[in-house]
Amino acid sequence: MEEKRRIIPEQLHNLTFDRVKDTIGLRIMGLVLAVVFFGTVIFEIFYVRSLYDYYYDNMSGSLTTQARYNEELFYSYVSDEDLNKVVLENKNQFFRGNAMQVQLLNNDGTVLYDSAGSNLPGSTLVTEDVQNAQENRAGTVVGTASYSNEHVMSLSYPLRSPENQVGIIRLTTSLAEVDELIRERILLSLAFSAFVLLLSGLWSYLITRSIVKPIRALTGVANRLSDGQYTERADESSQGEIGELARTMNLMSDNIAQKEKLKNEFISSVSHELRTPLTSIKGWAVTLQNDNIKPEIMDEGLKIIEKESERLGTMVEELLDFSRFSTGRLSLNKVSFDLVEMANRLLRQMTPRANEKDVHLNYSYSEKTVVVVADEDRIKQVLINVLDNAIKFTDSGGTIYLEIQTAPGWVTVTVTDTGIGISEDEIQFVTEKFWKGSSSQSHSGLGLSISEEIAKAHGGSLKIKSRLGTGTSVSLLLPMPEQKEDV
Repeated sequence: MEEKRRIIPEQLHNLTFDRVKDTIGLRIMGLVLAVVFFGTVIFEIFYVRSLYDYYYDNMSGSLTTQARYNEELFYSYVSDEDLNKVVLENKNQFFRGNAMQVQLLNNDGTVLYDSAGSNLPGSTLVTEDVQNAQENRAGTVVGTASYSNEHVMSLSYPLRSPENQVGIIRLTTSLAEVDELIRERILLSLAFSAFVLLLSGLWSYLITRSIVKPIRALTGVANRLSDGQYTERADESSQGEIGELARTMNLMSDNIAQKEKLKNEFISSVSHELRTPLTSIKGWAVTLQNDNIKPEIMDEGLKIIEKESERLGTMVEELLDFSRFSTGRLSLNKVSFDLVEMANRLLRQMTPRANEKDVHLNYSYSEKTVVVVADEDRIKQVLINVLDNAIKFTDSGGTIYLEIQTAPGWVTVTVTDTGIGISEDEIQFVTEKFWKGSSSQSHSGLGLSISEEIAKAHGGSLKIKSRLGTGTSVSLLLPMPEQKEDV
């Protein structure tokens, strides 16, 4: 059984941590990398688009500037001549300074001249840039050169005479250098994006480790707690939710340890307390079965059995009350009653027992009637317990004094005895559950603890003062109902 108990926490630990590692760690890393990746992709798309727009717009601007310059030369020197005549008579010096391909087209888009020496002269171009130029505006198109597979940009620009448009000049330039420059920029940005992804992966790993590591430690503590190692403590140095979880776990372990201690004390105390009267009852039951038993021994045995049975009944009631207080199931049945009248009944009830020990009972009330609203049976239980302790721990010839005093909003019932008293070292523990002290007359150790809980449940308190060898004073403070003034 012990071997099984030892193995299960280890399996639980491994299973739990693997699950934590596989969920939290991978989720954080996956989330960070996904955000960075998609952010990088969007940035790359935007960046590449911006590169092409920037360099191609610059190239288009350069072609437009050159075309305007050629158009102005044409307008200034040969615009009054027919365009076919200009080509045939070789009066085309106005465009010979261009380092790019130059084509001259009439208004129908028919190629009249091509500086690249292609076979296009005589054919009609229907490209978008030519169509724009036919409508008397510049047009640009990007495509493949007619004489090669080279990537080029073409710009068509109208040629005008003083009266109207007479033709079109089409300039075509290679985009090889521009595309190469763009590719270099793209490769550089891709390298930077890869570095960002790598850095993000490392960063997310470190973050994941910083989160999973304390969780792993907390998991280990939790597993050890489940194995009954209630002295284990979690590290509370972490900030935020992890630190709060560690503090909560430590508080939980303290509560578990306290409950475990209370349980062990409960079992130890109950087993001891039950064993004593049961042993006595069993012993006398066996003795009384003897046929030759004397009548006086019979009477003594029956009285002891009765006394021990009452003691067992009292113990059972105390244990039931303890269980109710421990689980928060105690309910109060509050009624209005006279506390002075109750005190008188209890004194009459306790007088025979006090007389047996030659203990004197005295009392003093500040008022003839003191009305309170409380659970009458529970308040009676407290006073019986306090008076019973006073009689139990007061020697022959001693005195017990019961006093009821009222103050605005409060009533105090004080029981003072001239008994053996309680030492300073022990008085702070007298209301602890199962605490019996050094006296051999103590029993279950629950009476004063239950009395204090009853007082608190009524909104009051139980105060104890004592000096060893002098006596003890126990005061029950209860709230009084507000008195309505007569109108």
